[in-house]
Amino acid sequence: MHIPSMTTSSSHIPGDLGNTVRRQIIFDPTPDEIVREFLKVGRADYKLASFIAFDGEAAAGSVSCRLNTKAYPTVLKPEHSTEGYIWSVFTKDAYRGHGVARKLVTMAVDHLQAIGCTSVVLHSSEAGKPLYTGMGFELATEMRLKFDKMSNISPPHPA
Repeated sequence: MHIPSMTTSSSHIPGDLGNTVRRQIIFDPTPDEIVREFLKVGRADYKLASFIAFDGEAAAGSVSCRLNTKAYPTVLKPEHSTEGYIWSVFTKDAYRGHGVARKLVTMAVDHLQAIGCTSVVLHSSEAGKPLYTGMGFELATEMRLKFDKMSNISPPHPA
C-alpha cells in the first residue's frame, strides 16, 4: 500500500451552467476556492495532514487530521491539552475489512502525536465504532440542536 501526501481535484464541470449558477447561489466563493483556502490555512496554522491508501493507481481509502480548535479558552499548558481531530475516514467497499481504515487512522494518530497532541477526537458512524473502540478510542456523548427543529422546544406549561 502506497500512501502519498494530500491530493486535490476540481469539482467544476465546464459547460454545466445550471450547476455553476447553483454553486454561485449556495457557495460564495466557489467550492474550489473554499477548499484551497481551507488547505492553505490548515497546513499553515493547524498542521493539516491527509493520507490516501492506494492499491496500484486506485485509491482505496483516505483520512484527514489536524490540530483541533476549541470553542473556549484553554488554561492548561499545550503539553497537557493539545487536541487533534480526525475526519473523513473513508474506505471503498471492496477494501473494507482488510485493515485499510485501521492503517490510515493509525497514520493520522501518529501524525497528531508527532505534532504534540495529547488527545484525539473523531466523530464515528455506527459502522466505524467497533474499529475505533478496538483502537482505544472511548465513546463520548455530544448533543446537538438543529435550529430548524427548535419549533419542538416549548416552555413547560404551568400545572
